[in-house]
Amino acid sequence: MGGFSEVLATEVAPLGIKVTVLEPGGMRTDWAGSSMYNAPVSKPYEPTVGAAVEAMRDFTETAHGDPEKVAQVVLEIAHLDDPPLRLLLGKDAYSYGRAAWNRRLTEDENWRHLSLSTDFDDVDGEGERWLENQVGVPRRW
Repeated sequence: MGGFSEVLATEVAPLGIKVTVLEPGGMRTDWAGSSMYNAPVSKPYEPTVGAAVEAMRDFTETAHGDPEKVAQVVLEIAHLDDPPLRLLLGKDAYSYGRAAWNRRLTEDENWRHLSLSTDFDDVDGEGERWLENQVGVPRRW
């Protein structure tokens, strides 16, 4: 979803359209409560699906996010002249999002040699020219 939204933001920016991906953490709603039905989990899936079901069991009472505060942030973002492309909502989302981003950066660096090996041999630079010449690329990138 994030990659699609980044491309979408680039393509619609010249039209004055802004895109923001909101990535909320857990919120205290009934999403995982009595309104959620979980079918019995078969033995082979107990370590994965079963663990996820168990983790969500008390989620309604323990989630950090306040749905009313999230709604207020959504309204605030909608009125900004320069909204963020991506916004993590809640301490859990912020911690998880930062950790995931750091893992991506590390993996990108670990595989840099293979990533760069696909260019023609006569190509100079690191690809920054593409970003500089793109119409509508948000400056925050």
